[in-house]
Amino acid sequence: MQKKKINKIILSFVFALLLNVNLYGQIVIKNSDHAVNIALQNSNELVLQGLSSLTGMKLAKMSFRDFLPSIDFSMSNTQSVTEYGSDNKSKSFSLSATQVLYDGGQRLLAYKLNNISSLYAYDEYEQSLRSFSSEIINQYYSLLKQVEIVKIKKDLLETADAQLAIIQRELELGLALETNYLEYLISYLETKNDFEISERELERKKDSFKVSLGLEKSVDIDFSESFSAEDTYKPLIEYKDFLYERIKLENIELKKRNLELMSNQAQIDYKKHWYFPSVSLESSVSFSGKNYPLTQPDYSFKLSFGFANNPLAPIEYGKKVGIKKNKLTSIGDTVSVNVLPSSTFILEDKQEKIGQLRMKLQNEQTKNQLYESLLDSIYNHDDSVHEIEMKAKSIALQKKKIEVSEVELKNGSLKRVDYLGSLIKLASSEIELLEDIVNIGMLERNLEIAANIPFGEITHVCEDQKK
Repeated sequence: MQKKKINKIILSFVFALLLNVNLYGQIVIKNSDHAVNIALQNSNELVLQGLSSLTGMKLAKMSFRDFLPSIDFSMSNTQSVTEYGSDNKSKSFSLSATQVLYDGGQRLLAYKLNNISSLYAYDEYEQSLRSFSSEIINQYYSLLKQVEIVKIKKDLLETADAQLAIIQRELELGLALETNYLEYLISYLETKNDFEISERELERKKDSFKVSLGLEKSVDIDFSESFSAEDTYKPLIEYKDFLYERIKLENIELKKRNLELMSNQAQIDYKKHWYFPSVSLESSVSFSGKNYPLTQPDYSFKLSFGFANNPLAPIEYGKKVGIKKNKLTSIGDTVSVNVLPSSTFILEDKQEKIGQLRMKLQNEQTKNQLYESLLDSIYNHDDSVHEIEMKAKSIALQKKKIEVSEVELKNGSLKRVDYLGSLIKLASSEIELLEDIVNIGMLERNLEIAANIPFGEITHVCEDQKK
């Protein structure tokens, strides 16, 4: 099912790539998933990366050709003229096949490693897909946050407008001091300017978001949902060991390095067993004569034994026989020895072992870095959880204080500029809460990508592992 789903995604990507046309004139983005789908359809780079990774997996599976015999065919047709002699014609063709019977498992190992590498390449593509999706989600919620900020500052400005009209009337009636009016007017102008800045920032974010989605600059975008804050954020510190083990298991860099370690260790083990030969069989049939059809085939068979890993004297021995007209026509032996091909094989072996130790050390360093990064993310996340709780309580208290201030404002015991200051502080606290909520969402998605957990499920997955 997963493979079918992946193929459907790739096909939709290819279709979008072939069209390479943006058909949107105006679009209402329903939710973050909708935004991600639009961005994925317009991301040519991810289309090509996905196609490349899928093709690589298929190529790796088809590389079993190395286990089949290699076949060669040759043909010749020669005519020679000899002065003061008869002309000579000769025709021949031959067919030969060579099959490796035993090589110490080298081809099988290479086949397995190639397949695993292709799977890791696909894992990288999936991670790129999730990282790209996370970036789009981050921008989406950042935009919703900015929409909410504009609303908050618009409500604040409307209240400030109403109070400005009142204090202007009071000044005209001689019920307010001019210094109080000017003080309020300065604060009001700052509030108005802040609102206008937030509106311009919203337009800037929209333009940037359209670029990320791959939409034309002329496309109008709107949102059908508003920013909503969850109150179910929970600390993750108690799950740090579980998340660390999962992140180690899913980290592609560690996977690749472990694969390299396994490959190098297999090569070292293979060299140690230099006394195990590689065995291959070569068989051929050839025809020769002056005219077609050529008859009377010659058959030959050669069995070869190679000790290429012998560090002192790599040896290759072959036994060859020839058959014609169902009779044994020739027997031959061949021996090839390369004496002392390398005078530094002991140092080379030591260097390989040092390389193995270095890769193991790098693995441990990578694991330590992953753990440190995980702890930083978890502590930032849990700090944000506490910040959200405290700011929510503070906002509730500020709202109660403003209710009391309204009474004081009516009886004249509170200056209007001080009342506006309380409203500004409340708006600032609400905006800070929005930013903390967006930030905690980003932190959770980063952890979910690292641990290969579906978006929005990190708390559930962590809690389920305790059951």
